[in-house]
Amino acid sequence: MVAVKKYGVMDPISYAGPTEADIHRNALLEKILRDSGVYEGAEETARREEVLCRLDQIIKDWVKLLTRQKGYTEKMVEEANGIVRTFGSYRLGVHGPNADIDTLCIGPSYVTREHDFFVILHAILLEMEEVSDLQPVDDAHVPVMKFKFQGVSIDLLYASVSLLIVPEDLDISHNSVLYNTDEKNVRSLNGCRVADQILKLVPNVENFCTTLRCLKFWAKRRGVYSNVTGFLGGVNWALLVAQVCEDIELNKANWSALFEPCLFFESYKNYLQVDIVAADASNLLKWRGWVESRLRLLTLKIERDTGGMLQCHPFPNEYVDTSKPCSHCAFFMGLQRQPGVEVQENQQFDIRGTVDGFKLEVNSYAHWRPGMDIFVSHVRRRQLPSYIFPQGYRRQRPIRHTPTRTSKGDAQDTSSPSSERRSKRKHDDAPMVDTEPGKLKKQASVSPQRPQTAGPVNQGLTSEVVMESEDGANTESMQPPAIRLSLVSTV
Repeated sequence: MVAVKKYGVMDPISYAGPTEADIHRNALLEKILRDSGVYEGAEETARREEVLCRLDQIIKDWVKLLTRQKGYTEKMVEEANGIVRTFGSYRLGVHGPNADIDTLCIGPSYVTREHDFFVILHAILLEMEEVSDLQPVDDAHVPVMKFKFQGVSIDLLYASVSLLIVPEDLDISHNSVLYNTDEKNVRSLNGCRVADQILKLVPNVENFCTTLRCLKFWAKRRGVYSNVTGFLGGVNWALLVAQVCEDIELNKANWSALFEPCLFFESYKNYLQVDIVAADASNLLKWRGWVESRLRLLTLKIERDTGGMLQCHPFPNEYVDTSKPCSHCAFFMGLQRQPGVEVQENQQFDIRGTVDGFKLEVNSYAHWRPGMDIFVSHVRRRQLPSYIFPQGYRRQRPIRHTPTRTSKGDAQDTSSPSSERRSKRKHDDAPMVDTEPGKLKKQASVSPQRPQTAGPVNQGLTSEVVMESEDGANTESMQPPAIRLSLVSTV
């Protein structure tokens, strides 16, 4: 009896092949992915390969230049070498159009990251016409240089190995490459090592790629695809794919339902708006990258400082207000009470210290320049700026048809827009009143008045604002206690 090859540490659910229904569902899925533009065209594929070939030659010339500058012999200069490897979605074969290419530059032991990579190579790239949007992030958890080469986005990492000459066929999956190296080198090498290992372990690479493409597309549509913001990474998503597709398996939904976009700006009634500004586009590119890499800390600090009673959901998309007189972008976070946690009437969450601490940490940016600033403000859903919506205006919410009784007992429909607006204004302007015995008190929702300024963003906020109920229950007995949020944006 021929032994079946085992992958991983767990036995498979079944060794049976796909049924006709499975094959049909796969075909429908692949059609949706192609129709949605998940795959790139042949022309873009060829352009990426050309860029990688060009980048590899630049790295080789750079290493030879450094070898000569450091006083090595001409024979050593001739043999000196650096190589470029890819990882992430491009290496796994699941990248989409306009996606960046995660690349790793591997050099010999005498080529340093701090000076040779972030100073010498940076200067070389800066002088090249093909390179644009060059952004070094040398103080990131994994130091990286971001740029576009002939329009293709590149994230370039660097790692040196304990070799004087780097062979072209270096096997970085072997643990010997980690010998006598620092943590940053290990983290830089891990991306390629993990990608290579995944491709070695999956039994069917084609099926794996289709599944991963599907999952990445789903995560992006639902607004949860951003490792820098603190969401799950690619490996974690792969483990969850079976759970995501289970409705599909039971024929309770079709593939298109899986890729419905996240209605983030309709999911919460309270948001944090993080405005990032700089004097010009070049400075904003650097400043935005730094602030975005720290946003996950703000999320963690808010939840920690409120004892886990206030949840913060960061949205990975960025938005630009082109009407601002300076370079600008903004990120948003949804706020809500922790479900199932009892809170007191009019409970207040004071996060001024949390925000101030976050801003203090962000402003310690080593490459800070005049004009770089960050503003954090609390906004209600109805106060969200128009530039975040695709058509420039918010989508009309469905009108509730609520019949009321006249004095004669007849039912009367009050679902017209004008009557609903009048009803809403009446509710919003109502003072705190006692409801029926045994029921909670209603709290008026008072919007913070944000002063108009001549600056690029609003620079002052009311110190206390009321967070609207997330439940939005109609019956007074189900109305949750009001929550107060203290937040001040310092100038």
